[in-house]
Amino acid sequence: MRFTSNGYPPSYIWVFEYDSSHAIETLDQVLNRLDTFVEEVLNSTRADKVDLVGHSYGGLIVLMYLQRPEAREKVARCVVIDSLVALMRGYTKAPEGVKTLVIWGRARDPRYPQLIEGAVNVHFSEKNHVEVCTSAEAFVEMYKFFTGEEPATKDIVPEHEVWIAGRVVIFPINVFKEYPEGRPATLEIWEVDPTTGSKALDLESSSVESETWRTPRPSSKSPSSVLLRPSSSTTFEPFVLIMIGYSYLFAMSKTLSLTLINSSWGGKGSTSVDSLNGMGLSPFL
Repeated sequence: MRFTSNGYPPSYIWVFEYDSSHAIETLDQVLNRLDTFVEEVLNSTRADKVDLVGHSYGGLIVLMYLQRPEAREKVARCVVIDSLVALMRGYTKAPEGVKTLVIWGRARDPRYPQLIEGAVNVHFSEKNHVEVCTSAEAFVEMYKFFTGEEPATKDIVPEHEVWIAGRVVIFPINVFKEYPEGRPATLEIWEVDPTTGSKALDLESSSVESETWRTPRPSSKSPSSVLLRPSSSTTFEPFVLIMIGYSYLFAMSKTLSLTLINSSWGGKGSTSVDSLNGMGLSPFL
């Protein structure tokens, strides 16, 4: 959303979802499907190349994909955000021929120095794994990397009306799953206090029985949402936070931005939306 606040249209963002647990999809299948997806994006948009952005495990997927020579021919730039797992798997050098920005948060393991050779490495040692992905400071670094210029603003420009829409997927396999007959999941939408992020008022509650959904009307409030699924007991437990608003990157010239996203989640009592493992970008920017 910080990119759109600087003039970029939402049509420049594409989302690739995959099973990050590899319970239903092997790593090779993920990489092959990503390659097919990139081809589809290029054919659809007639762009020459794409930009890839991956957070956490998504960063590893980006770097593994770019080991393929044919993949590097389709990618202009990539951004890897706080991917300790990439270092643990031995990916310590930038992909050949692809401009690379690596953004690091707080160090989590002294055995793995936060450095990828041949890349621009930026460190935010005070930010945690999720915060570094969603922060204004990380956005500024990405914007400069993509455009060579400072953004006009690093803030999200407020909107008078907010439509809440999205897909219902199960983390970490990131596919829709129907619940037992007669016990659908429930979507709750709240107004939140913009100064504290705490729940202020229930706005709407509805059953979710299909993969895609959209609120019947826009909201002028400060909304958040949570998907509740039936648990083994008679109570409902928060399961996954749904992406709110929009996800954006941008295309420059004939280079199309493509974002690798994984999933959005939140714990019990959460009222904010965060994007983890590189895949699912709502307040990501």
